[in-house]
Amino acid sequence: PPPSKPVISITAAAGGGTMGTGALRGAGYRSAPSAGSGAATGGGGADLRAIREAAVAAAHSQKMMLTAAQADVAKRHGAAKARAAAADASVGTLDTVRRAQYMEDQRRLLVAKKAAAREHQLAEYTKQQQTAGFRPAGAPAAPAPNPGTLTPDEQQAKREELRMQLARRMKQELSQKSRGPSSGTGAAESAQ
Repeated sequence: PPPSKPVISITAAAGGGTMGTGALRGAGYRSAPSAGSGAATGGGGADLRAIREAAVAAAHSQKMMLTAAQADVAKRHGAAKARAAAADASVGTLDTVRRAQYMEDQRRLLVAKKAAAREHQLAEYTKQQQTAGFRPAGAPAAPAPNPGTLTPDEQQAKREELRMQLARRMKQELSQKSRGPSSGTGAAESAQ
């Protein structure tokens, strides 16, 4: 897209001239002397030499400014490193040892606190299971009551319970036999 503002040539702005072949030359450019001047006999070599000398001087000054900026950055970086080293040295070995000891003590306290909390939870769980009639996985099973020590009412209840279990088992076997051999289980076949 074309620029929205008119472009002003450098030579036109500097010298008030019109657009021509030298319109886009940089500032500091000197036009060749006219044919009637005495400098024209030298072929314009002095002007080129002056331009080169100016360019070399500009490059040298830029290089010096860059070198100074780099030296300043390096100086600041070195100063920051020195401050950091001084801060690290001021902490000292004794302080580091004390900090390590404190952290180790805190770790031991935390581990002991966690172990106590686990023991407390285990005791609560065991107590809850015992009140509900369950026993913990590691506890021995309660001894089976001896049939000789049961009262007659307890013996009668036990016989009745066994009778009911036997009746359920027989019903299951009969229902499996009536379904056929394909749906039967090993328990039904072993009962035959």
